[in-house]
Amino acid sequence: PSAVSKRLITPESLIIVDAAGHVLRGKGKCFSEFALHSAIYLARPDVQAILQAHSPAALGFSLARKALGKIEIPKMIVSLGDEIPLAAFALPGSAALKDNVLAQARCVNAFLLSGNGAMTLGPDVELALLRMELVESYAQAKNVAQAVGGAASLSAEERKSLLTQHQKTGLAVPGQTPPAATTKTDPLKDLIKEEILSAFKRG
Repeated sequence: PSAVSKRLITPESLIIVDAAGHVLRGKGKCFSEFALHSAIYLARPDVQAILQAHSPAALGFSLARKALGKIEIPKMIVSLGDEIPLAAFALPGSAALKDNVLAQARCVNAFLLSGNGAMTLGPDVELALLRMELVESYAQAKNVAQAVGGAASLSAEERKSLLTQHQKTGLAVPGQTPPAATTKTDPLKDLIKEEILSAFKRG
């Protein structure tokens, strides 16, 4: 319910609402950003839980309107995917905010909200919470890494391998295509092939 301290919320005080935000059971008002959450549920049928939080490090990046960007911790890539992007700023309750948030929610399960913390999605509250914890943990780690020169980048091959695992574990957003497989080439074989083709063309 809106305007109630989180410290005071109990299972009995929770409210049940319909897709339009009308209270079906319980006492209290639906929170003001419900329409935004409802739009995500409609766009992502696989999502059954949405969390929004103002954890300190993630909120700091969002206030600076900076994405956390490419993830450089291997295990986090397997869990969250390639990056933690930033939804562009728009005023609360505006159509632009809904568009900006949906643009990210259709592609990833964790992202920052410009000036408003972080949002994570999941098939249940437990996984959505785990993703929120990972976002905050990465924001803290990135702060430290930046202070000592910045995080080292994974290679393209390493990143593709991790993203493939992300797909195989079923943690990716439905409909996402796995990273394209790379074909290793042998420079000498390629040169010989070119010479043979040139010889045929000369007759």
